[in-house]
Amino acid sequence: MTIQKGEEWGRRSQAESVVTVLRDCDLAEMVKRASEHSSSIQVQAGDTWLALGRPHEISPPCETWDLTFDAIHVSAGPLQHTCFSSIVLRRSWWRGGFLVGPVWCVSLTGMLRGRNITPRAHANDGVIDVLHVSDTMNIRQRFQAWSRASRGDHLPHRGLFVTRTPFVDIASATNLLLIVDGVRRGNVRNLRVEVVPDAWRVSVPRDVSADKGPSGRADTNP
Repeated sequence: MTIQKGEEWGRRSQAESVVTVLRDCDLAEMVKRASEHSSSIQVQAGDTWLALGRPHEISPPCETWDLTFDAIHVSAGPLQHTCFSSIVLRRSWWRGGFLVGPVWCVSLTGMLRGRNITPRAHANDGVIDVLHVSDTMNIRQRFQAWSRASRGDHLPHRGLFVTRTPFVDIASATNLLLIVDGVRRGNVRNLRVEVVPDAWRVSVPRDVSADKGPSGRADTNP
């Protein structure tokens, strides 16, 4: 069930076997593998691990604290993907990458490549947080915002817009590169991203309180 404002996130559980994720690009494969083998999932690197406060490794069999995560369904014509961490839509590098033109970033936990791009995001609040970088932002402003995002204080900014919504349709006049969980998925012009509530779980050590990390308790204000 999607977390409600003020609720504690997670529940006690028991891990008999565990699948360990070391890279965001492996999340889809590891979530599938864990489901097939009825194993718990732990993250030990990447943006999800950072968002959880860098929990240490669990060694089954052991008691754990299980956190429910949403996922994101990504559709762009024939392209269909499930995202477990982040989505980026930008120009290809030979056309300027994230340095020019519009950029869209979607993150379940608020983290992207170690930056806290959407500080109010929560991994199980039933909405996605979309950061839109306006094409009016110049290169210097973009580098400044990216640097400040390491502290999460790049917002508010007149060239950055955050939307919190269950789904969003994105349309571009030109092809943009779609990157899902760090994996390039091709060029698209039209994209729909939609939250998938309560899609998977992450196990952390039992002695890690659910409200220690940056996303421990829900703040569902718009």
